[in-house]
Amino acid sequence: MPKIATAREVGQYLKLSDSTVYKLAASGEILGFKIGDSWRFDMDNVINLINKCKDAPRPRRSPLWLKSGVSSLLPRHHHGRSVVYV
Repeated sequence: MPKIATAREVGQYLKLSDSTVYKLAASGEILGFKIGDSWRFDMDNVINLINKCKDAPRPRRSPLWLKSGVSSLLPRHHHGRSVVYV
């Protein structure tokens, strides 16, 4: 018999807020079903989701220095003067 959990229980397990679990369920990112107005989740599906996320290839991201460091060294104009933010 499957282990059925509430949104609060899933949130506690995944360390997410209840509202985040509701949003993920409504978008279909977490499989769940509604009984009346209440969401319910099969914990086997939640665990499968965790395993898929762990096994999924991660997208390559630019090095952090490209995102923040370089642009802060470029001169900027402030009231007619060139200013360097460090």
